[in-house]
Amino acid sequence: MKHSILVGALCAAISMPTLAEFVYRTPAGMHVTTAPKALFDFTSHTFTNCGMDRYWGPNIYNCLAHYTADWVTDTNNFNVLSEIQKWTVPIDGRYLIEVKGGQGGSNENGDGGHGAKLSAEFDLVKGEVVSLVVGHAGQSQYTTNGISVGGGGGGSFVFMDRSTPLIIAGGGGGAGAGGGSYGYNDFRSKGLDADPTNELGTYFGGVFNSGQPYPNYCDGTSLGQGGEGTTSTGGGGAGWLSNGQGFYPGLSSSFRGGRGASVSSYYSLEAGFGGGGAGRADDNAGAGGGGGYTGGNAGCVGDAYLPGRAAPGGAGGSKSWGENTQFLGNGAGHGYIKITKMS
Repeated sequence: MKHSILVGALCAAISMPTLAEFVYRTPAGMHVTTAPKALFDFTSHTFTNCGMDRYWGPNIYNCLAHYTADWVTDTNNFNVLSEIQKWTVPIDGRYLIEVKGGQGGSNENGDGGHGAKLSAEFDLVKGEVVSLVVGHAGQSQYTTNGISVGGGGGGSFVFMDRSTPLIIAGGGGGAGAGGGSYGYNDFRSKGLDADPTNELGTYFGGVFNSGQPYPNYCDGTSLGQGGEGTTSTGGGGAGWLSNGQGFYPGLSSSFRGGRGASVSSYYSLEAGFGGGGAGRADDNAGAGGGGGYTGGNAGCVGDAYLPGRAAPGGAGGSKSWGENTQFLGNGAGHGYIKITKMS
C-alpha cells in the first residue's frame, strides 16, 4: 500500500517533456528532422489583370486593390515590376499552373477570338521568383457602318527569366469587318480562337461567299516569332522571341499590346497587354493578331482592292514546358494565371 502511494506521488511530480524539450534532450548522434518552414501560407491563387485593360499592364497598387490574400502585402512575396507580376515560391514542391490568354476585341459583326487555356505541373524551389504576364482582352468597337475591327488579345506568359519560359497561352484574334460601308458580306467576321495545342500562331485563311479564296498578305510566321502585319492594315501579335509586325504591333520586350494611332480611336483599336496587335478600322482595314508563344497574324486583307472589308485577326500560339500538360480549350474575357500547390 505504501509502495503504491509513493509511486503515484513520484509520477505526479514528473511532467512529460514538450517536443522542444525532447529534441534538446535527444542523445548525441541521433538525427532529428523537422518539417521545412514555408515563406508564407499558400494553397492556391489566381493572378488576374488587376482591373486593367487594353495595352498596358498593372502596377502594384492595382493588384493590391484586387487581391485579398495576406501574403501579397509583403513585396518579398509578391510585387509588380514594369507591369509584370512577380510571385515568390513559398516552399519546395510541385505546383499546377493553369493559364488562359485574353480574348480579341469584338465588333457588331462578330466576337473576338477566345484565348487559349491549358495547364501543366512544375517542380519549383523555395525562394525562386516567377514572372507572370496576364493577357488582357483587346479593345472592341461597335459602329453602324460596318467598318470596325477588334484589337488582338494578349497572351498569358509564365517564366523564370527570358531564357526559361514555363507555360504560355495564346490570345485570340480581333474581330473583322465582314460587311462594310459598301454593303459586302463576303466572309466571316469572328476573330480566330486560340488553340492550346497549336504552338504556331494562326492567320485567317478564309474564302469569299462565292467560294473563291481572297488574297492574304500575311501568310504565316516562324515558331516563337511575332506575327505578320502590314503598315496599312492591322498589327501582328508579339511572340516570345520577337515583336509583331505592321500597324502598331505587339511588343515582345515589354509585353505591351499595340497602342494604336493617336489621331482617332475610330481608326485604331488598342490591343491587349500580353503582346496583342492593334486593329485598324478604315478602308485599309485589318484586325489585330493575338499575342502568344508565336504571334498571331493581323487580318491583312483590306486594301484598295477590297474597300470596307477587313479580315479577322489570327490567334497567338501556346506552348508548355511542364509535365502532364492538359489542353483545356479556350475562353472569353481577360486572361488569368492560377497557381495551385500540389505537394
